[in-house]
Amino acid sequence: MEVNPKDHLLPDSWTFRAHCESDGKSYKVSYFHVMDLNNVLDWVTMQNAFNPGKVFSSTNLQYTLQGRVINGFSLFKNDIRPEWEDEHNKDGFTCSLRGNFGETSINTLWNDLVVEIVRGGMEEHVLGIQITQKYTRKVPSAKIDVWCSKKGSADETLSLLNKLQHT
Repeated sequence: MEVNPKDHLLPDSWTFRAHCESDGKSYKVSYFHVMDLNNVLDWVTMQNAFNPGKVFSSTNLQYTLQGRVINGFSLFKNDIRPEWEDEHNKDGFTCSLRGNFGETSINTLWNDLVVEIVRGGMEEHVLGIQITQKYTRKVPSAKIDVWCSKKGSADETLSLLNKLQHT
């Protein structure tokens, strides 16, 4: 039986992007379009192809794209760009979690957030999520940001995030 993607549309359209270090001249050239998610099949494809935990918890592995080292990924809805200059993000805020997590923890946190936002389980003011590899004393860590518009509140967002099973 063949599945028609149009029968399984997501509540919003989403753009998955890869991020690399900024050259300092413009942040806009430091991220790349990877794929769009408009239906459940797109979402399954992304979930199966991308597990940040293995790379973001290791010093030996790295993602590369077009010859550049990737240090982060983002997923934003409805063509919103992952930058504060985007009108939707202006005067907004992020709720962030940062730590030295193992591979399984990073994947679980990321996947739980992706499921919630893509299925429409978060409030309208949640615009996207971003995961970034950081280093603390040469030890890899991950930072996860939930980007929100000025229409929401940090308390409301944290309450939603705390209700997720693994956060």
